[in-house]
Amino acid sequence: ATRGAQMRIENDSVGQGVRRWLCGESREATARGIKRVLSQVNAILDLAMSQPRSAQHHDILVRINDELENTLRGLENLRTTYEDDFTMAAMLTVHIENTTSRRAAVQAHLASGVSSE
Repeated sequence: ATRGAQMRIENDSVGQGVRRWLCGESREATARGIKRVLSQVNAILDLAMSQPRSAQHHDILVRINDELENTLRGLENLRTTYEDDFTMAAMLTVHIENTTSRRAAVQAHLASGVSSE
């Protein structure tokens, strides 16, 4: 479900399709929600990596790196869910590749050292 500020995983249940339809949920809405969240994550990453280095900066980037790992697992799970929908699967593959690249950039940034401020 992608309505509201957060995305959430809904449990399979009787009437799930009707409930999703009534709430305006669709694959297109899911795709837009994923894109929106990842755009926000990328903006936060850009800001975090542009900040002066400090121990706090390092800790924040370590946490972001860990959350990107969780994000990748979630995107892989979604790709499995939508494996029969070639458009969604392709979109998720692109997001996985981009997120993998962003995570590598965070890891390289972390490996380049921290100044002691």
